[in-house]
Amino acid sequence: MKRASSETQIGIAALTVVLLWSMLPMAGAQVTVRAQDSSLAATSLAHTTEVNVLASPTGVLIEWRTSFLLDNLGFNIYREQGGARTQVNGSIIAGSALNAGQGTAIDTYQWFDGTGTLDSRYYLEDLSLGGQTNLIGPFIPGWSITLPKTRPAKLISEIAAQANDSAQAEGPAGSLDHTEQTPAAVQDQWAIAAQPGLKIGVKQNGWYRVTQADMVAAGFDISGDAKNLRLFADGREVPIEVTRDSGQLGSSDFIEFYGTGLDTPTTDTHVYYLVNGSQPGLRITVFGEIHPSADPAPASTPSDVSAPVEASPATIERSWGFGLFGDVSFGVSVLKDETGSQPAIASQPQTLSIAPDNHAVVSSGSAGSFLYEVERKERFIYFSGLLNGPAENFFGDVILTAPVAKTFSVNSLQIDSQGTAYLRIGLQGVSGQSHSVNVFLNDVMVGSLSFDVLTYGEQIFNVPVSQLREGSNDIKIVKTSSNDLALFSYARLAYPRLYRASDDTLSFTLKSTQSATIDGFTTPNLRVLVFLIQTRRRKCIP
Repeated sequence: MKRASSETQIGIAALTVVLLWSMLPMAGAQVTVRAQDSSLAATSLAHTTEVNVLASPTGVLIEWRTSFLLDNLGFNIYREQGGARTQVNGSIIAGSALNAGQGTAIDTYQWFDGTGTLDSRYYLEDLSLGGQTNLIGPFIPGWSITLPKTRPAKLISEIAAQANDSAQAEGPAGSLDHTEQTPAAVQDQWAIAAQPGLKIGVKQNGWYRVTQADMVAAGFDISGDAKNLRLFADGREVPIEVTRDSGQLGSSDFIEFYGTGLDTPTTDTHVYYLVNGSQPGLRITVFGEIHPSADPAPASTPSDVSAPVEASPATIERSWGFGLFGDVSFGVSVLKDETGSQPAIASQPQTLSIAPDNHAVVSSGSAGSFLYEVERKERFIYFSGLLNGPAENFFGDVILTAPVAKTFSVNSLQIDSQGTAYLRIGLQGVSGQSHSVNVFLNDVMVGSLSFDVLTYGEQIFNVPVSQLREGSNDIKIVKTSSNDLALFSYARLAYPRLYRASDDTLSFTLKSTQSATIDGFTTPNLRVLVFLIQTRRRKCIP
């Protein structure tokens, strides 16, 4: 019995030593932690964190791996030295919730601490979108003379700094919110795509020209009858203009059409199919005419268009598109006509008058104004932790510490307008708290935008026209809480624009009871494209 008791005591002592030893942090240890966040129960996933810490003569490398977690905002790393704990990373290390397009099922992160030593202790903090934190550690570094090649994890502030400002979109008011037509049945689209034809990719709304030479270069069969040329988009036929009524296209022939771009999570290119059909295709209705005056009088125009300009041929001719809104009866685009074989030279600036009877006459006169919009819209960060139904999860700049600034280019501003301009802002909340930002236009505060946790905030601010300026106009979005985090979606500015052409092109809106005079053209060779509310397209004879 005494021997048995002695063995039992030895066993207990050994077990105690093992338990105590297992509680100590191990050098170079791999620690697996499973945690379930409760902030977003609908999106939280159990995840594993493996942490490796390795010291060298140059510093300490911290590496960790996690499974993809929808509500993981990011991480912080803390170094403990001499009883004092210091945050190593300057700002939050971006987690899987804010994915810039490189996420995988297992995410690996690396961070190098040049100040760390073998005596340092490290802690890893996991931050959720709801504001909850999970701190694990300490981790004691192992030792190595050399460290493996590292790829430092991205900070949220770095993602914001790498933002590529989107190109400015613009057009008459209402054109940036156009509704896409419903596609035809998938079977009909397949039947069209299966035919021999020409695929035409369109990225922006506008008036496009495809020449016979373009068709030949792409391998399209031009031996068919021109009257049977048909253009389709999304399985639905699109009316076109063809320079030849029938017969085979010649070397100087071309087709023209109004194309629309796409803005979807999967593509920015709208594909049009040109085919040789077995029946006549839809054509654009031509009506009206332009009457050039024999001796146009000088018109009031900007100084930058006073010099004569020679027109040059172009393969694709674009007139930036627009839509219709409110009680506007039709929209109009005017652009330089380049169909002639000889270049045209204007001896002085030209003006164009649009009358209610839909005839256009070159003349001189004053210009009115119409509501015009410019927009900055960004889509380069994927917010995977956002459950927002059919709405998209792509957003832009991160509103973190520094204010987010965007610049609009405003042309032909009617500075003496008695109307009101407006600024429209869209933001997406990220952090687990209510959001609030102040909005500035040209360094003057125009208002505040407040919205709830993880919601999409959108607001319109009325702006005096006197606060705008010709050329660059700057907006600035400043958050009011230090712990807040939001994403920039878009900003849109609407202002009264003069009926004045830019680069011999202008898209505008006009009521059927109104007339307008457009100046700023450098050539009398013009084309007028009219888009009716019923979506039928007509063109004035040049």
